Amino acid sequence: MKKQIISIICFFLILASISFVADDPLGERILSALHTFHQKYPQEKVYLQFDKDYYATGDTIWFKAYVTLNRTPTPLSTNLYVELINSAGDIVLRDILPIEHGGAAGNFTLDEKILPGNYRIRAYTAWMLNFDPDFLFYKDIRIFPANTHSQAIPDSLVQQISRVSPASHIRYSVKFLPEGGDLVMGLPSVVAFAAVDENGLPINVEGKIVDDQGHTVAILHSMHDGMGSFSITPQPNHTYRAIFTQANGAVQSFALPPAKPEGIVLHVLNSYTVPTHIFFNVARSETHKARYNHLKIIAQMEEVPVFMADIDFDEGLSGGMIPTERLPSGILHITVFDTTGLPLAERLVFVRQPDQLNLQLKADQLRTTERGHNLWSFSAPQAINGQFSISITDADAIVSFPDENNILSNTLLTSDLKGFIFHPGWYFRNTDTTTLKALDLVMLTHGWRRFSWEKILQNQYPTIRFPAENDYLVIKGQAYAMSGGSVNMIIRAPADTQTFFVSAPVNNLGQFMVTGLKFHDTAQVFFQGQTGKDQFSTNNIHIAGSFIDNLTHVPLEEPLHPPIIQNKEQLIQFLTAAQERNRINRMITSRSILLQSVTITGQKKTAADQLDEEYTSGMFRGGDAVSFDLTHEPMAYTNIFQYLQGRVAGLSITGDLSNPVITWRGGTPALYLDEMPVDAQTLSSINVNDIALVKVFRPPFMGGFNGANGAIAVYTKKGSSSSATGGLARDRKLGYTLVKQFYSPDYSLPHPNQDLPDQRMTLYWNPYLKADSLLGPAQISFYNNDVTHRFHVVIEGIDDQGRIGRLDTILSAEP
Repeated sequence: MKKQIISIICFFLILASISFVADDPLGERILSALHTFHQKYPQEKVYLQFDKDYYATGDTIWFKAYVTLNRTPTPLSTNLYVELINSAGDIVLRDILPIEHGGAAGNFTLDEKILPGNYRIRAYTAWMLNFDPDFLFYKDIRIFPANTHSQAIPDSLVQQISRVSPASHIRYSVKFLPEGGDLVMGLPSVVAFAAVDENGLPINVEGKIVDDQGHTVAILHSMHDGMGSFSITPQPNHTYRAIFTQANGAVQSFALPPAKPEGIVLHVLNSYTVPTHIFFNVARSETHKARYNHLKIIAQMEEVPVFMADIDFDEGLSGGMIPTERLPSGILHITVFDTTGLPLAERLVFVRQPDQLNLQLKADQLRTTERGHNLWSFSAPQAINGQFSISITDADAIVSFPDENNILSNTLLTSDLKGFIFHPGWYFRNTDTTTLKALDLVMLTHGWRRFSWEKILQNQYPTIRFPAENDYLVIKGQAYAMSGGSVNMIIRAPADTQTFFVSAPVNNLGQFMVTGLKFHDTAQVFFQGQTGKDQFSTNNIHIAGSFIDNLTHVPLEEPLHPPIIQNKEQLIQFLTAAQERNRINRMITSRSILLQSVTITGQKKTAADQLDEEYTSGMFRGGDAVSFDLTHEPMAYTNIFQYLQGRVAGLSITGDLSNPVITWRGGTPALYLDEMPVDAQTLSSINVNDIALVKVFRPPFMGGFNGANGAIAVYTKKGSSSSATGGLARDRKLGYTLVKQFYSPDYSLPHPNQDLPDQRMTLYWNPYLKADSLLGPAQISFYNNDVTHRFHVVIEGIDDQGRIGRLDTILSAEP
């Protein structure tokens, strides 16, 4: 982690711009606190790309997660949690996914148990739960009922509204935020405002500012999404109100924050004509002005200091400029401190740079005909080890929402701000002056609170309740009656058809832990403690649960704001296609069941096949082996080795049968009990009448270690006390979620379901698209459905240097 932090500081290349004087205890104290927070409490971010922005029952939600730490793929966490939360705050689905090179892919299947309605998707690592939950990833979606008849779609499912409505005939609220934090009597100030309706959505307003004498001191109107600003110089012994008049004549008024009798005002100019500098000026009140003679200003970006200077009114130093040409895109946090380290004013500024990846898509073969084959190439010539994901949908049937959150707006904006931001993607559409001014209003009206200066300057840092999960799945617990020894476990993961043995040392506090596990779905864990060669016990051993075991409900602090479909005809088209897809899927399932029944009737399994299927799994199933069924009659043999003597050509069993010498054509075969590796002495102790099946694999056996000389696998009867798990304590451990493979048909090959209609709305989804300067272009191959004429393509991703890229385009064949 330290190397990662150092690399990011080098990436910024700006620490050299901070000059230190020999005796600057306040500056050193501020920088030291910031460095400690950055190093010990690094901030991870999560962003999810989805195949589309809304869904119908029966759909699958496909997503790709990008998990970063200091702009680059995280080295800190290996587990990601993604949750689907209903409007009541109940977690209805959860994926647990392994993070590989900062990425993870998953899906949610919206079966009949998922009711239509508004939902919130939340994604996070365990480490992120130590900090403000506002900085987790959230996305609101709508799930529509696919069985709704097109003629019966209620108007409540469709909202015919403009992008931002004017304040008319509705209740709304307006908040006022002075630049820097406070109004101070006698000092000119810029005040930003933001107007929202009762649902938290922005509305445009017009009004005026009046003093307590009724005099108008400022005219105001929204510039963008209910936000605007005005200038005011508050006077002593006066109060101020904003008065808004609606179109119907209704009047609402709101009080401005009261002005302080003394203090400072910070004004920042993010110049669009001089994009390489940000200008600042600090003004102080005449009252007790000596208190504010000497101040310090510092600017930091993602906890990395980029500028520090002294404000000295005695020397005429009250302003200056911050160089930004070497900074990356992102939020710059400017703070002014007094001589005691108390922050007096704060201001957020957005630095916009041309540092995005240039993504290129070439349609080498573009076919919008029915089931036409498309062959495209995607390149990212600037990327270093670029990791990308791509979604291709029907541009006419699926409404696109280009102003919603995307990888640019999330990584650079919303993941660092508190509160709801309406249409954050809009601010990254271009770098026009109008767009940049609107983005500055977002900086003025939203809070930033990844840490509190007051706390970290007093060495008060976050309490770590959730350690970083940096070694995949972990099984840990407490052996209350042990100090030393080990806890031995047999872990069976049916979803992966694997069984493996692990041994966890017990420390002097009785704690044990096994890390680095990877399995899917739910595994059975059989365990016992061992303190000596023949000293075993299952008493007083407890396997700890996970923090998510009892996490079933999440309080919803903000109302849900899924994207709004404004066109009823498009919604009808979407739901009609969804209903047809569900009908087709039922037909495919029905055909599959019929095919299975025909296959079973035509080829009856032998008793040996049934026994093999009942007991074996993975590489132990089938194979080049001699099998022995011991289930039907009692066996009068000392042990299994006596039974096997002379039954398998080339297998030699000699010496003491309680610990025999076993060779097969000069080598020693591997030994397994219930697919767990054991020694000969262990197998010899098993009662032969407790054995159901023996398989002697000819060399080489690929199902485990040391299989070059073959293997002998012994299976105990189910429920037998002699089994590998007989007499052991047991528990269950939740593993990674099984992720479906995206179905992309290949119409060049015959398939029994090709006669069915193809109504896919997501035509192609690939969460693991790789392209960079070394690999060259990536190939994209897919077949069209029966109806699509225009393709909506969205590609997002990141490279190892933390540069992000996004491509959003529509492709169609020439008429």
